[in-house]
Amino acid sequence: MKNHITKLMIALMAGMLSCFSMHAQSETDYQYVDSLAKAGQPEQAYLFAKEKHLSCTPSNPEYLDAVVFHFEVANFYETVLRGEENFNKALEINNELLNLIQQYKKSFNENFAAQEYFVYRNLTVCYTGLGEYAKAQKYREMLYKAQKKNNLPCDYELCHYFNFDFFKVDTLNVWGYEWYDELPKNRFSTSFTKIVYYVYSTDADGNDKDHLYRLHVLMFHGTGQSFAYIMDKHITTEEGEISGSMYSYTYKEKIDYQKLHNDVLEIVKENKGTDTQRFIPN
Repeated sequence: MKNHITKLMIALMAGMLSCFSMHAQSETDYQYVDSLAKAGQPEQAYLFAKEKHLSCTPSNPEYLDAVVFHFEVANFYETVLRGEENFNKALEINNELLNLIQQYKKSFNENFAAQEYFVYRNLTVCYTGLGEYAKAQKYREMLYKAQKKNNLPCDYELCHYFNFDFFKVDTLNVWGYEWYDELPKNRFSTSFTKIVYYVYSTDADGNDKDHLYRLHVLMFHGTGQSFAYIMDKHITTEEGEISGSMYSYTYKEKIDYQKLHNDVLEIVKENKGTDTQRFIPN
């Protein structure tokens, strides 16, 4: 986990500073939080950055730098918490991030305000992980609304799809992603996938290692059925793509996310096979 935390810290710091067009907090402060990250102490890094902000007065020329520092490290800490499935604590940090955005968005460029949508995504993941699907739906709908209005930052994947679920099964990491596109009216017009779950093996630190397979919530090519989607399992090999349908796992157009989560958990836990098999060579 330490190695993962350090890489994550570096990536977040680089991205955030370019977004906010701010001068960096003192190099010594960043070196210190980096040392805490390397030592596997992300909470201490977060508390240090938060205190730097809270102890700085608004009249101080470095005050806004301290705000950015707080936001960056809190965002980093929240990502670590979600990766550990500590969703309750992650919720606290996400609410703190939202408060910072609302309070200071007029002080920075538009990229800072756009961070709000990433927090909505985080909250969707957290509430799904806690089994509070109605609350997760609230933030999912906010993302859909923003996408329809072209308000999402389109230089990020969030403009096209978003992570909404994450959980661990033994030594596996499972990530659920959802696309904004709606189910085609013509069920025979094209192949359409609404949701994909990616299943990874993990290294000794619990980080993603090898991609094992994908579970697609795939449009069912047929009419007169009580369902709109069927689960499809895909495995990529050196020779090509192996896929197959799983007829026990079907979904209506309005997807029941609790059922879907439990189905994926069952499939991964029991390493379920498919009812059919297709092969597309490379």
